[in-house]
Amino acid sequence: MSDTGGGHRVSAEAIKATFNEQFGDKYQVFVTDLWTDHTLRPFNQLSRSYNFLVKYDPLWRMKYYASVPRVVHQSNFAATSAFIARKVAKGLMKYKPDIIISVHPLMKHVPLRILRSKGILKKILFTIVVTDLCTCHPTCFHKHNCPSEEVARRALTAGFQPSQIKVFGLPVRPSFVKLVCPKVELRKELEMEGHLPAVLLMGGGQGMGPIEATARALADKRLREPIGQVLVICGQNKKLADRLNSVDWKIPVQGCLT
Repeated sequence: MSDTGGGHRVSAEAIKATFNEQFGDKYQVFVTDLWTDHTLRPFNQLSRSYNFLVKYDPLWRMKYYASVPRVVHQSNFAATSAFIARKVAKGLMKYKPDIIISVHPLMKHVPLRILRSKGILKKILFTIVVTDLCTCHPTCFHKHNCPSEEVARRALTAGFQPSQIKVFGLPVRPSFVKLVCPKVELRKELEMEGHLPAVLLMGGGQGMGPIEATARALADKRLREPIGQVLVICGQNKKLADRLNSVDWKIPVQGCLT
């Protein structure tokens, strides 16, 4: 995986937790940021580059769509592999894996080249869990598990066979599928108003998007009494959480920082 946004790590940790719950100590599961932990500069700065790009939508959009054509991203990965293959191979072999699960579109090409060059591609199960619900990048696809029918259609359009595609949804931690206490008790625990409807705002692990503007738009100052409440998940965006907490809201807002 790679820490480009919070979703990839969360998905990886969810898969690890499920392995531990289902199989106990039968499997050792390691989660590693391949680019940060097993490449040199400038390649190990991928996460920081991502955090910069997503702050400027035109730059991110240009970078994303410029790399969509196969001739572009395949030649790019071929060139990149020449610089990082040895260190990445050392990192992969350190774990002596029986299964490699990628939850990131940039965690496919170089590892597959390495496994193929070492003649062990057929000995190690390599699969991809796509963590984008709809507008996934074409670099996501190999033998993969899709989170939605839309992603499966995109995989078919990219030339993959139906036998290579499984739609399972996004991986979630086991705690999310277990029974929780009643809504009334949860609202008390979160210090929410019991009678007001609630809106949940989320911007991923980095707290991206127009979250603050949306929250302010929902806080209609012309109303005498609150007609709802907003819960805002800020992820790792501490500045966003601080700005929201500094506002004297008419409607209750829970700013969550993880």
